[in-house]
Amino acid sequence: MNPLTNYVEVFNKNDSKLFAELFADDCIFYDTAPTCAGMDPMFVRGKEGVDMIFNMYFHSMPMSAKPVSLNGNVLDYIICYPGIEIPCRGELLEEKDGKIARYHVCYRAE
Repeated sequence: MNPLTNYVEVFNKNDSKLFAELFADDCIFYDTAPTCAGMDPMFVRGKEGVDMIFNMYFHSMPMSAKPVSLNGNVLDYIICYPGIEIPCRGELLEEKDGKIARYHVCYRAE
């Protein structure tokens, strides 16, 4: 099964440990989408890093994702922060044992 199938559903639980389970132990997660809202890009290595950074995000502000489409290894969705919605495109670049090994998120112009 494509590891992106449940990405939005798991993200919306705001549980960093559960979210990190979607990722391989040695994953690379790179997200440039926040730069369009004046925030820093996110570069994370390893499942533990995913857990740590999203634990911080989930506890510091309400976040949710709205799915738009899933086409193979490309997931289009909207990340919602308080007062900000960012259209995103996530691309699964590498999968390892059914887990996300390399994932890149960028701003998706609508």
